[in-house]
Amino acid sequence: MVAAVKGYKIYVVLSEDVSFERKKILSLLGAKLIFSPKEEGSDGAIRLLKKISAKNPDKYFLPDQYSNPVNVFTHYYQTSKEIIHQLPEITHLFVGLGTSGTAVGLSKSLKECNPKIKIIAVEPERNHKIFGLKNMSESMVPKIYTTEYFDKIETAYTKETYSATKELIKNKGLLVGISSGAVYSVVKRYIEKKEEGNYLMIFPDRFERYSSISF
Repeated sequence: MVAAVKGYKIYVVLSEDVSFERKKILSLLGAKLIFSPKEEGSDGAIRLLKKISAKNPDKYFLPDQYSNPVNVFTHYYQTSKEIIHQLPEITHLFVGLGTSGTAVGLSKSLKECNPKIKIIAVEPERNHKIFGLKNMSESMVPKIYTTEYFDKIETAYTKETYSATKELIKNKGLLVGISSGAVYSVVKRYIEKKEEGNYLMIFPDRFERYSSISF
């Protein structure tokens, strides 16, 4: 969107198996798409992106959300302020692990504000089919990633995630993406355990990017 508004030429490297909707949206915004092998997932896209940039470093600006500390700072300084302002009585934060910028930035800031707030990071199972999230034990670990301020890392399972996503859409009227369903699937376990508190879930994606995917 920024490139479209500013008139910048933009190249986006994606895994071949990303949804049709994502490809279409980016193309409409004027991006030139470059695809990496689907069997390599998002890590393959990262490797290809860095290879392309390294060949012509003066030509490209590489935001690199997996390594750029601005990713963390944005949530540390801004998103956390919005949370405390709107939900000062928060006791639990549930947030998925993708680039990890949201989880790292919020966990540090919220713990500084109130050390009693529980930070639960949500990581997908190995060999998962949960778009937007990373299992750190089988993927390239982002340079900005740290677990220092997490109280717990919970595992989201593909089957439960898909079911939770459908529930949010059909029963709650929330058109969210699959990574949001992963976070909600973990929250449901805490609700079932009757762990009291004021829960906040971070839903990072919208449904329209995944409507063609069967889940």
